[in-house]
Amino acid sequence: MYMKLYSLIFLPLAFGLPTQDSTDPKGNDPGKGHDKGYGHSNGNDKWPGRHPEYPVDYTSDPTERAAAVKEAFQYAWEGYYKYAFPNDELRPLNNSFSNSRNGWGASAADALSTALVMECPEIVNQIIAYVPTIDWSVSYQDEAVSLFETTIRYLGGLLSGYDLLSGPLSHLAENPDYVSNLLNQAANLANNLSYAFETPTGIPHNNLIFSDRSNDGSTTNGLATIGTLVLEWTRLSDLTGNESYAQLTQKAESYLLNPQPAYNVPWPGLLGTNVDISTGLFTDASGGWNGGDDSYYEYLIKMYVYDSARFGEYRDQ
Repeated sequence: MYMKLYSLIFLPLAFGLPTQDSTDPKGNDPGKGHDKGYGHSNGNDKWPGRHPEYPVDYTSDPTERAAAVKEAFQYAWEGYYKYAFPNDELRPLNNSFSNSRNGWGASAADALSTALVMECPEIVNQIIAYVPTIDWSVSYQDEAVSLFETTIRYLGGLLSGYDLLSGPLSHLAENPDYVSNLLNQAANLANNLSYAFETPTGIPHNNLIFSDRSNDGSTTNGLATIGTLVLEWTRLSDLTGNESYAQLTQKAESYLLNPQPAYNVPWPGLLGTNVDISTGLFTDASGGWNGGDDSYYEYLIKMYVYDSARFGEYRDQ
């Protein structure tokens, strides 16, 4: 179960997240460079920004290839941890940082499951020691909080880390209390996000303003941003015993599993893109596998793989 769930909500590294100019919550200036950039080339490197031992000779030995990948990950983490942690991402050309995901340490959350699978205990413990310090109620510069992005990155990262550290990789955690804090913080985060679902239909708003528990006023939400929540929130319910998390997302999902009006379904199983938050009706018949739609279809498969007995309906969509 542990590895299966990890594979379902495995998140790509956030070292290359979209960046924006911002300032450290501690008041430091991210625009101020530190020495050469961590990705800086002196003009003579064949592989700019790579570890000095690179480029390595190509090899078919899987052990050597795995070691090279692990070393690259550790090198990337070292730069992020030295110059950007606990901000969201490193700007490697000038060793500064930015906060495109509310300043809660998106790169750390994204990297946790990778550090676990690669068995990098130092990195694992740096991340899990930091997690209890996050205040989810405060967004960096009061930036809007994306329900979708926050679910797949932060909530998914915490839950996959918790599952792995509670099971086959428990030996990597120096302090068991930090493991339980992953689940506690996942629940705290979901509690802060849950007001998004307080709509006439239960279809959530995606862009939230935490400072006054409001939203951006949108009247519609998208297929992916509605349909890419249910795995993490259902897993959170299964781990905590609090069914409300699953109920919130599964109610929203129900409008996608039984889309109305039928004429806005351009092909069996292929849905439109936008749903009216007040009525639950699709407002268009324009759909596909592009960004804004794609992960809804991915999560149909993931939910069935997660628990085929409960979610057989997802397979049949």
